[in-house]
Amino acid sequence: LNQELVKKYDLSSKQFHVHLRFGNPKVVIVQDFQPEYHNDLIVVGSTGKNFLERLVMGSVASFVVREASCDVLLARSEK
Repeated sequence: LNQELVKKYDLSSKQFHVHLRFGNPKVVIVQDFQPEYHNDLIVVGSTGKNFLERLVMGSVASFVVREASCDVLLARSEK
């Protein structure tokens, strides 16, 4: 998959990185990944959960927006 994307978008191997982590995505993004790579920006997608769903399950996007020590861009899908 990596090589397909590199060829499709004409990227060099230095421009393309895939990171696979296991665990709670809230913790992994904010406490592990961001400090390790010193990101200036985190881009996170919004699933469009309603208030009750967010209340019961929590929202990764909301947590990242509140807790990240860098800028966060929240991408919303068209519905």
